[in-house]
Amino acid sequence: MKEYVIAIDLGSGYIKAGLGYNSEESFEIIAICEVPSLGIKNGLIINTQKASESIKKSIHNLKNMTNFEKFEYLPVVVGINGKSIFSAKSSNGMISIRNNKPIDENDIKKVIEQAKIAAVIPSEHKVIYIHPNNFIVDSHKNIKNPIGMFGRRLEVETYVVSVESLMIKNIKTVLNNAGVFDAQIYLNPIAQKYGILDEEEMNESVIIIDVGKNLSTISLWNGDALVYLETYEQGLNITIEEISRDISIPKNLSEKILKTVGLPNLYQFNYEDNEIEIYDEKRNETVKVSTRRIASIMAEILSSIFTKIYSNIEKAGFFKNSPVPIIYLSGGAAEIEGISQIVESVFNLPVYIAKPSIKVNDTKYLSPRYVTIAGLIKLYFEKPKDKITKSETKENIFLKFFNKLKELIE
Repeated sequence: MKEYVIAIDLGSGYIKAGLGYNSEESFEIIAICEVPSLGIKNGLIINTQKASESIKKSIHNLKNMTNFEKFEYLPVVVGINGKSIFSAKSSNGMISIRNNKPIDENDIKKVIEQAKIAAVIPSEHKVIYIHPNNFIVDSHKNIKNPIGMFGRRLEVETYVVSVESLMIKNIKTVLNNAGVFDAQIYLNPIAQKYGILDEEEMNESVIIIDVGKNLSTISLWNGDALVYLETYEQGLNITIEEISRDISIPKNLSEKILKTVGLPNLYQFNYEDNEIEIYDEKRNETVKVSTRRIASIMAEILSSIFTKIYSNIEKAGFFKNSPVPIIYLSGGAAEIEGISQIVESVFNLPVYIAKPSIKVNDTKYLSPRYVTIAGLIKLYFEKPKDKITKSETKENIFLKFFNKLKELIE
């Protein structure tokens, strides 16, 4: 029997909505549509009405694409991102083991809870993800599973991710206004891992670099342990703006040129500069641009972004304390031909362009743009405990309304 779900990726450049299902055999993406992300900037809701309209439009378009019966009754899972939404830090916890008994699951829960309490996070945040990376029993370090061991003191080293409570409330509000009720909400960086890696790869050491239109997010994983998470308010928008300034054209044409030119020719000794023509509708004229000039701008800016990312990862000590990782590139930037060469030159590590690890109904969905949708579908069915929260249910909204009405009458 197939179970269906609608997955929504609330990006800052585009909102993507996908329909997928889970059967006994596999997961599959049936269709994905995307619309411009109005009312959302860098993961933050800046206009509730426009954001709700964008979400509503993405769902409406998806419904028309699929002609799925009882579409409005399907469950919804949502992915969010943004520098101001979450904070990621390491935190340690410690408890005493008494009565000379072996360590059990209750002790594990208690020491992780102590790490959660000890986490230094902004006052307006709440912890939504905590993962034990290592345990310490007395003086014995780097223990992965201490259950059954004896000791006087149990410590844990964890990685904690928190989210801003009010921003989550705003996201729930725009979802409800768009007619999306009872949605499960996850962080995009977690969804991306599930969307990219298959079951055999989940225990590997990986770096996932997601470069979208306005944001770049980096997540580092040692197996199932998230050990580093950072978001930069930099993305393809910087390159688009620079191209726009350099050749005096609108940003929408810059974005089109960026994906047309690509980067690989910069690494060829026999490269010949070419001119491409782009039609500017507003000016009613054709603009000629040098492919070498555009590629040089792209290479310079993207190299700067990836160098900054590498420097911060190195400062965090990831390369010293982890096996040699594999890098996966996702997001809109990963579609630029030749971008993996830029990343390889900075990191000196193997780099792969990410694609959904689940089945797709159409090969056009095997794109790095859609790995978050794939991950959200898998997370909904496999890891419900990792969700941040649920949006309001219709029943809760009506109950609040009648309770408020009762208060006014009384």
